[in-house]
Amino acid sequence: MSQASFPPIEQMLPHRDPFLFIESVCDVLENRIVCRGKIKEGHYLTRGREALPILGIEMGAQAAGIHAALQLRETESTESPPRAGYLVGIRQARFHANALPVGCTLFIEAIALGASGPLATYRILVREESKEDTLVEARISTWATEEPNP
Repeated sequence: MSQASFPPIEQMLPHRDPFLFIESVCDVLENRIVCRGKIKEGHYLTRGREALPILGIEMGAQAAGIHAALQLRETESTESPPRAGYLVGIRQARFHANALPVGCTLFIEAIALGASGPLATYRILVREESKEDTLVEARISTWATEEPNP
């Protein structure tokens, strides 16, 4: 998919401010997505220029949700509202930093490891835009609902 073919994030996720952390999709393949995201200054879960690294797990779950939405768009109407999805499991979480930077662009990668019906497993990686070091990594499980978000 080209950059121009990605729909607005709000059409793929039911999240809204202040918990919509993904800003754009950079690249998507059948089993992988890379997104850009940011934790905004002044967010109530930040302390100054730092945020708890657990927010990286949420960012990864949002990237996985967008990946699932893009896969569904290939088989469903593009006018369908976003489906609700749930983060149902976190395994092998590793926080390589004590905090995530606030106001900085982060790259979030979600790699699909497998799925069975509405249950999917992803490996997620979060890093700063200009750096190679991974800040957060984990294996997550998500559950997608059948119906659009109410």
